[in-house]
Amino acid sequence: MLDYFLTFLIFVPVFYKIVEYLKLDILKLIIYVAAMQAIVMFLMLAIPSFQKLVLSIIDTNGIERSEGAFRFRGVGFTGLATYSMAVTQSFALYLFHIYWSKRLSVFELLYSIFLFILIFFSALLSARTSLIFLLSLLFSYLIIYFFTKNENLIKAIKFMFVLLFVTFFSVISILATINSPEIVKLLEWGGEVIFSFLNNGSASTASTDAMKSLFFIPEDYTILFGDGHYLSESGEYYMFTDIGYLRVLLYGGILGSSLFYSIFIYLSFLLLKSVKSNWGALYSVPLFIYSALLFVVNIKGSIFFDGFIAIKLMTIFAFYLLQKNSEIKYPSDR
Repeated sequence: MLDYFLTFLIFVPVFYKIVEYLKLDILKLIIYVAAMQAIVMFLMLAIPSFQKLVLSIIDTNGIERSEGAFRFRGVGFTGLATYSMAVTQSFALYLFHIYWSKRLSVFELLYSIFLFILIFFSALLSARTSLIFLLSLLFSYLIIYFFTKNENLIKAIKFMFVLLFVTFFSVISILATINSPEIVKLLEWGGEVIFSFLNNGSASTASTDAMKSLFFIPEDYTILFGDGHYLSESGEYYMFTDIGYLRVLLYGGILGSSLFYSIFIYLSFLLLKSVKSNWGALYSVPLFIYSALLFVVNIKGSIFFDGFIAIKLMTIFAFYLLQKNSEIKYPSDR
């Protein structure tokens, strides 16, 4: 919790001052950070020696993640691709429509779509949870495509869909021809939801099945006031559950949970309000969906803690828009 107070009271204002002093475009900055993460992920995946080097720097024990068929999970600046990384990468994707709203040269447009696809695949590689965010993102962009009056945005979204689908099916086709245990494991892991649906009629995975066993109803006192424990004395999940809502409930009860989540509801409100005031209500649709999905994914894990980087980026972007409301350089759709 201390991290949140430091972020809201110190980190975000200081970071804003740095961005303002250097005259940086916060939108591009967030996108480039996500793109750098994606590049590192794919370099680690393609070059095992580079992966070992990065993991040895990040964590002396992390080098074990560079071995075996599951080594595609040991990638990125954190050295471990998880659902929190997918959520963070996805946030950058939910900002591209704002960048595409302005007039771009052919090179700028194609380059931005290249970055979009790069980040898209990095989110897909991070966790299967990303499917929820990515499919919802594409749906929100279809809404914008059919209702926006911005011709620049219409053209960009159209090109993005074409290039994304061509790239996606091309990559899958190429990977399917490679006889490698790592690639086979990657495709099996990534397609587990689809295979499960085709074979059993239910979109489930081993992780979702395991998650069901983590649900339980605490005692009445714990529900009301919590136990004051987020982790056990041994550093494991308290009561051995990874369910986000349960972990916060076990710590602070209903009262603590209400206060905790109200912070993020208010943060989302500020973000959506600032986006709406600058570009119109239509531009806030993707970010509304993103904010809502955070609360959905919190069932899987404690995303408001695990995905703290994504929360920081949301806070920075909202704070920037509130401070620079009259100086936004991107056209609106009103």
